[in-house]
Amino acid sequence: MSSPQPFTDPAACAEEIIRRVGPDIRLAMPLGLGKPVQLANALYARAKADPSLQLTILTALSLEKPQPQHPLEKALLSPFLERVFGDSPALDYLPDLRQGCLPANVQIKEFFFPPGSMLGLPQAQQNYVSSNYTHAARDVFAQGANVVAQLIAPHPEGGGRYSLSCNPDTGPELLQMLRDSGRAHVVAAQVHAELPYMAGEAEVEAEEFDLILADPKLNTRLFSTPKQPVGTADFALGLHAAALVRDGGTLQLGIGALGDAVVHALLLRQQHNTEFQALLHERGVLQEQAELISEVGGVAPFSQGLYGATEMFTDGFLHLYQGGILRRKVYGDAHLQALINRGEVDPEALRPEVLDGLEALGERVIRSEEFATLQRHGLFRDDCRYELGHIIAPMGSASWPIWPSPSPGRPSKPSAWAPACAMGCCCMGGFSSARTACTRAYATCPRRRERCSPCRAWPASTSWTWTHPCTRPKGCMPALSTAESWPA
Repeated sequence: MSSPQPFTDPAACAEEIIRRVGPDIRLAMPLGLGKPVQLANALYARAKADPSLQLTILTALSLEKPQPQHPLEKALLSPFLERVFGDSPALDYLPDLRQGCLPANVQIKEFFFPPGSMLGLPQAQQNYVSSNYTHAARDVFAQGANVVAQLIAPHPEGGGRYSLSCNPDTGPELLQMLRDSGRAHVVAAQVHAELPYMAGEAEVEAEEFDLILADPKLNTRLFSTPKQPVGTADFALGLHAAALVRDGGTLQLGIGALGDAVVHALLLRQQHNTEFQALLHERGVLQEQAELISEVGGVAPFSQGLYGATEMFTDGFLHLYQGGILRRKVYGDAHLQALINRGEVDPEALRPEVLDGLEALGERVIRSEEFATLQRHGLFRDDCRYELGHIIAPMGSASWPIWPSPSPGRPSKPSAWAPACAMGCCCMGGFSSARTACTRAYATCPRRRERCSPCRAWPASTSWTWTHPCTRPKGCMPALSTAESWPA
């Protein structure tokens, strides 16, 4: 890959995009915060000025600032708008879409609207793309996307590395589709210095982009979705729901007051259990729903903890993590996870017998791909290698068959073995709608830059994915003096 072409002016970057892809621009931008607004506005302005261009914007959740309609509204809202939105730029195509005056050569196609936001707007509704988020990249690709643009974060220490930060999910998938198809396309990025840098799979090299737009003047305010108060009915629903969450289970949370109420009730269950059960008893829940609670949930404090699996990460997950609830780690290998779920493997104290468990589950031969997966999850040290059907420990040269069954020559504690699983995560999601408190929590976390984190991202201010990193660097077992290798 060649080095990206740098720009400081959005208009100049837009001109280069047009030069490269031609007059039919199909601009794909991520959901929510990750849109490069100034660059999108430059392309839109260029299309408005030149009817020979065709601009199709493919995106979702185009965020808008509230617009006061009357002097009293303005007087009440102005301090709030200044505090939350500041100098954050607006997407120029949205007012034209609302007023029904989009140019004939411009189309806006979105696969997610804020609820009720496009009522009475036929043009927006008729161009809506009904897509499951799982298929978002596929459906955007099918619309002919040939420009991919996104907001990115620069590495705190420079060095030509960037993070996809708040939107590390659909963009890479779309790019892979474009590359596999051979379709001519341009990848443009706009750098925002205030966007939190997230590690793991969110990290990319500069060479991933064709064009990079960066200028301090573009570092405008990043805003988050304002929180709504939690009402009595929401609190009651949250209390009931918290009794239906099983220890050791998996949790998804949505945005809004109800999700916040569930978080509050779960924290109450964990930290003030006597009061939690008293409230359930007072409302008759324990008496009327005892069988259901016993079958699917529980009322005791969490001993195993929960794992978060969510499309959208809300700041409630951060509170659950800080409250000691979001702590059940999950590993990206089905057989390994099955052994952990059964209690046959302690991920914090691995032993060679785990290979026997893998064999019992059908993983009878370990090839290079399986070895790489197991090594990534900390079963083998980083300085081991797979070679011609054998695992070679540091400085080792002996060889064993590739079958994982016990053999007389296999050491019980080989130097290839790591002491605990790596790459475990407490939560995985696609994007988020969290608050700036999460950014501060991330910035002060002592483990925020561990390379063993499997996450696509860590907390950003508005839209991100978050996982808790493992408690130790992958493969950190001290090297042994005896050189040995053992069967794969």
